[in-house]
Amino acid sequence: MKIVMKLGGSVITKKSVKDFPTDINEIEKHADDFIHIGVLKRFGREISEALSGNIQLILINGVGPFGHYLVDKKQSLEVVHESVRILNEKVVEYLNSGLEIEKVAPNETCKWDGEKFVIDELWNRGQKIINSNKILSTYGDILNGYKVISGDDLAVLLAKLWHADKIISVIDKDGVFTKNPELHDNAELLKTIKDVEAVRFERTSIDVTGGLPAKIRKLQSLKTKSQIINGLVPENIKKAMLGDESIGTLILPK
Repeated sequence: MKIVMKLGGSVITKKSVKDFPTDINEIEKHADDFIHIGVLKRFGREISEALSGNIQLILINGVGPFGHYLVDKKQSLEVVHESVRILNEKVVEYLNSGLEIEKVAPNETCKWDGEKFVIDELWNRGQKIINSNKILSTYGDILNGYKVISGDDLAVLLAKLWHADKIISVIDKDGVFTKNPELHDNAELLKTIKDVEAVRFERTSIDVTGGLPAKIRKLQSLKTKSQIINGLVPENIKKAMLGDESIGTLILPK
């Protein structure tokens, strides 16, 4: 079983903060203040318990304010690169519950050619990591031309190249709702989505990659199904990895 797992910035970081450092030294100094450390440590335990000889895993983390805030404020490429790298280092550190994880930086291995993302070098390195029975870890970043390559972009691109069996997208809600459940009491959980255009969404925070509708469209571009689950519920990650599709929302390809 080949699984690509995207850990959303909404669940691993304090994504909706109104202020975030723009100096690299300050970001490094205060990084833990913007990370849900306990959540990541639990994720690591659940992943470790679910992994077996027949499961291979690619882990991609969203970046929350470590990327979105800085891009929104038009910070330099260097600042954004270093900020998201710092987050990835922390993510791997806190996840590591006996897991063998190897990191690959997108800004060193991917580019924007004016029309599409080219991730050949990332995938070349990633295959070697996976073939050595380790977990590939990568993350959202910004490329030449100030072009954002999101964790969702990478999840879709890598899943396609790898012929993954499934994408698991981990967020801070129970799945996809007919309306934003934080704003509407009558919001209903959608167990399956075939047409994202039939769902309304309200934007509630800074997200330079388009938010949930864009996430679903990217997932639907694949020929494999995806599952969006709530990472704040203990055991959800473990259950989804082991094949439980009763939780969250299933995204079916078009």
